Amino acid sequence: MRQKEGNLAWVTLQCISLWIFVVVVYHSVFNVLGFDVGYGTHPVESAIYFALWTIVAVIAFFPILRSRTLVDNWHRALLWGSVFVSVIGTLYLVLLPLTPLDSRVPLDTTRYWFLATEPFFFFPKFFDIALQQVLITVFILASFRKFESVTTVAFMALFVFGFTHLLLVFIGFDLGMTLLFSIFACIGALIFPYLIIRVENGVIYSYALHWLWYIILALLARG
Repeated sequence: MRQKEGNLAWVTLQCISLWIFVVVVYHSVFNVLGFDVGYGTHPVESAIYFALWTIVAVIAFFPILRSRTLVDNWHRALLWGSVFVSVIGTLYLVLLPLTPLDSRVPLDTTRYWFLATEPFFFFPKFFDIALQQVLITVFILASFRKFESVTTVAFMALFVFGFTHLLLVFIGFDLGMTLLFSIFACIGALIFPYLIIRVENGVIYSYALHWLWYIILALLARG
């Protein structure tokens, strides 16, 4: 039992550390190169960066990821995945850019670039969220392997996801936005374990749900 606990603690530490490292390096490297940190201003470079780290994460945690069938029906998963990407692409490339931000929104869209929804924001964000979902799935599977209870895993995720999003304050987010992201993360923490463990193709739906938070923020910022 102690060995399993140690394994879970180690996996959790690896997931959190990898995400923090990826974010810190992204901001540091782009600043050193003189790039504005923002997916809309450098979509290709940002997409490549997060795509490479997504591949690294899948390879590093493959033994855990393969311990459970995450996609039960590939044809259905590809169908829903295609529909989802088409909807998101249309929203970010066509609809949101035509709708200006509400003048009452006091936030700096240079810092909170996801609210400005530059036309190609969704392209690198596709890989950013993919990396996050890989790490989330790894944590959930490792936790479920130990506790065998979706409810227990959800409450563990509640703590871990909420804590990691509080760290946003250290990369320039104000307290209000940090708390908002943390609340969204906590809501996801209660839903993701059920989707990934109990629902057919749930990993696809959890990915779509992750995107939903950004859509809600963008819509709220437009009144």
